[in-house]
Amino acid sequence: MKSPQLPAYGPAIRAARQRQGLTTRALAQAAGVSQGLISQLENGLCGLSMETLTVLSATLDVAPHLLLGNPPVSPPLHLRASSPDSEMKTLAPGVQTRALACGGAQLMQGGYFTLADGTVTTHWFVHDGEDLIYVVTGTLTVEFGGGAAAVLQPGDSLYLSGQTPHRWARADGDVTALLVVAHGSHDTNDRDDEHALAPGAPPASDE
Repeated sequence: MKSPQLPAYGPAIRAARQRQGLTTRALAQAAGVSQGLISQLENGLCGLSMETLTVLSATLDVAPHLLLGNPPVSPPLHLRASSPDSEMKTLAPGVQTRALACGGAQLMQGGYFTLADGTVTTHWFVHDGEDLIYVVTGTLTVEFGGGAAAVLQPGDSLYLSGQTPHRWARADGDVTALLVVAHGSHDTNDRDDEHALAPGAPPASDE
């Protein structure tokens, strides 16, 4: 059986660290991240977010694109509206989604979501990677841990780190339609209990 290929950024980060004469512990301390994260990145066991890439680039004094190594070039992916993969699927009561033309080894994933008027979600989410939300129609209220919230109108967009506790608190309008682009690791297989947190207060900070 052929061994799975490590993400290109793993060896690139390791090489940049070794050129600086740093241990994984020293790099983690300098970058303000955990030693476990550095080890996971170098061994291709977790996704590399833009936030972490920027921090490591500054700490190692290496241009960000050089830390990405030479990732394999994915061929163009055309997902037709008539494809079974484009069918709307029910994600939760009042929430439907369909995949966009992303998948495979790409770091970027996209989805189109519709929320019925008055849809309220009570679960808080925390996950790897980053999200970009663009509102096509309707109004969406996104709440964050700590009591902050953003009300998004058509044409508004929102960026957030997946490590920020968040939930789509309420949708208003006949249909609220969203485009969501996620970067980094968003693999939620067998991780629902970890990432879809219990209703109520947002998760406590580790600090």
